[in-house]
Amino acid sequence: MAVVTIQIGQCGNQIGRQLFSTIHNDITAKQTAVSSSQNDDYTSASLQRFFRRETDMHMPEARAVMVDMEHKVVTRMMSEANKEGMWKYGKGQQYFKNSGSGNNWAHGYLVHGPEAQESVLELVRREAEACDRLGGFLCLMSLAGGTGSGLGAFITGCLREHFAHAHIINQVVAPYGDGEVIVQDYNTVLTLSRLHRDSDAVIVAENEELHKVCATRLAHKHVAFSHMNSVLAHQLGALLQPAATCGRACTLSDMLEALVSHPDYKLLSMMHVPQHVDMAVAAHTSAAHARDAQRR
Repeated sequence: MAVVTIQIGQCGNQIGRQLFSTIHNDITAKQTAVSSSQNDDYTSASLQRFFRRETDMHMPEARAVMVDMEHKVVTRMMSEANKEGMWKYGKGQQYFKNSGSGNNWAHGYLVHGPEAQESVLELVRREAEACDRLGGFLCLMSLAGGTGSGLGAFITGCLREHFAHAHIINQVVAPYGDGEVIVQDYNTVLTLSRLHRDSDAVIVAENEELHKVCATRLAHKHVAFSHMNSVLAHQLGALLQPAATCGRACTLSDMLEALVSHPDYKLLSMMHVPQHVDMAVAAHTSAAHARDAQRR
């Protein structure tokens, strides 16, 4: 079942680009611990879930809609995806303006939201209609900024109204506790109140926890947002990839049934080990060499 990703604001677009790169790198990885037929099934299911590839396409296109009130981040993320040369964003699946929300939740929700509603929903409908079977929506956004929080909450409400039977999962990023934006606490409370009403599940990632992982586990001396986005993308990829259960690929419906036991208990968090795929591969390779040495 296909998942349409909606990247909202600077944070959402940066995480979305990293997420698709992480998923595609996982699909094309040469070292696997399964048989060739199992790997082919996994690759096919993952491509169908996150990408679409027509016969005339040279590269798979992400099932994504990019939304921001400024064009710079959207343009840069598209450029970075094209430079990788492995996958790309579809043309015409972007919505942006020339003025931001100024970290003002009300401006994003009450001004930019109604203005963008019709155009964004048309992009979402176009992407949803390209799916053989729509499994749901993944909305990537922050809780601190005006566009990610205000416009993100508004778009989530529109999705609930126009796609009443589709699953909606919001991945939100909580700001640093010592403050990135002076009104971040208000933005966070207002956003979570709307998402609790409209979303099926809200996966909360905290900048402080991601920063701690980068500094202590991955030993980055100077932690950048790109490092934190990479950690979060690996966590999301591990959660959303089509793992086989009961002889079939796990869907969003299966995941929500297991994790959201009651409609009021929607806030989820992720714990993921090892923290980085490269470390996992290195550890697996070292263990294999050690076993071979013991056999000899």
